[in-house]
Amino acid sequence: MARTLLPLLVLFLSSCSSYPSRIASSRRAFETENYELAIHELTDLAAKHDEDELLLLLELGLTQHASGQYQNAIETFQKAEKLSALTDHTSVSQEAGSVLLNDTVKTHKLDQYEKGLISTYLAIDYTLLKKWESALVECRRMNQKADLSLSEGQNPWTRNAFSKYLAGILFENEREFNDAWVDYRTSYRWAPEFPFHSVSLLRMAHILKAQQEWNQYQKEFPQAQDFQMKKGWGELIVIAEVGRAPYKLEDPAFRLVPLMVRSPYSTDHLKVASSHLSESVRTYTLFDIENTAILELEDRRSALAAKKIGGIVAKQVAAHGVEKITKSPELGAMSAILLHLTDRPDLRSWSFLPAKLQLTRLALPKGTHEIVLEGMGPWGQSNGWKTNRKIEIQSGKMTFLNVRAVD
Repeated sequence: MARTLLPLLVLFLSSCSSYPSRIASSRRAFETENYELAIHELTDLAAKHDEDELLLLLELGLTQHASGQYQNAIETFQKAEKLSALTDHTSVSQEAGSVLLNDTVKTHKLDQYEKGLISTYLAIDYTLLKKWESALVECRRMNQKADLSLSEGQNPWTRNAFSKYLAGILFENEREFNDAWVDYRTSYRWAPEFPFHSVSLLRMAHILKAQQEWNQYQKEFPQAQDFQMKKGWGELIVIAEVGRAPYKLEDPAFRLVPLMVRSPYSTDHLKVASSHLSESVRTYTLFDIENTAILELEDRRSALAAKKIGGIVAKQVAAHGVEKITKSPELGAMSAILLHLTDRPDLRSWSFLPAKLQLTRLALPKGTHEIVLEGMGPWGQSNGWKTNRKIEIQSGKMTFLNVRAVD
């Protein structure tokens, strides 16, 4: 072990820049909607093919998505997905380096919820390009991933009800009602507080003539009325990405273990208004990325702390080896000091994600509509963020609108 110490230290020193500092400029550009600059910087960083490549591709794909470059985003997310499958297997040399130095010398592995979100964004981008068949393929892949995670004992907070509900909408839009029915019901189990379950469940029960479920849902949703699409009307589906995902810091109680911290943002939900609506509607959360990320890390912190304690012991053993080989207590002591100074927590995560994935659906008559979207705080007050979008509604069809509100 002592003979490998010098090359490992050289490896660390050659890549000592932390991930948050590497993407700081790109993040500022992203949050100020200077997408061209962010894409340029992230493309250059990802081209280095280092241990951060996977996350850099995900940040790049999300930036392309936010800028409306949906086809480019799809290609980038597909590259990231392939790389993610490869990074699930850490090499022995990288594992040894992570113990003697720190986890940043290892290729980054995604958390379960992050892996699922790659397919979610692929499905969204195919949908926004109206590539329905490809979107449905991603929906089926999302379902396969969710089923696999559940069979492996997935924690309940990683259940992505947004992906399930989006899959239901897409299956419904393509008149694959049985598949839509399955996904709507799963989403209802995972996020029962979402108010539009009444529309989707009653509509599917009516179409599929599921009398027992129809009776059940009529009792559960006594106020639901306009669940069927009116003749000459269509539906607008608003997908809202709200806020900023949390980020990692050194834990003050044990600086070698990361702590997930909430990012500041003021938008709790979006208000959606149209001249054809007597009242505005709002978006509702279907997947809370923020809380999921915090709970996912919290669940692993004991194991991370145990590994770091083991690493402290390994560093002392390595330094003792240097002392033995060189017969120099001074070099042994210096090696120990240097090894401990190089240790730090892994602060990498998919940083450009929103805090929440939200959705609303509203019926509108066929034609062109001016839609006003406004950011609202947790108590229903406007936070000053507002945007207008022009959309075309087709009779009997769904139209999709995607909005990112970072503030």
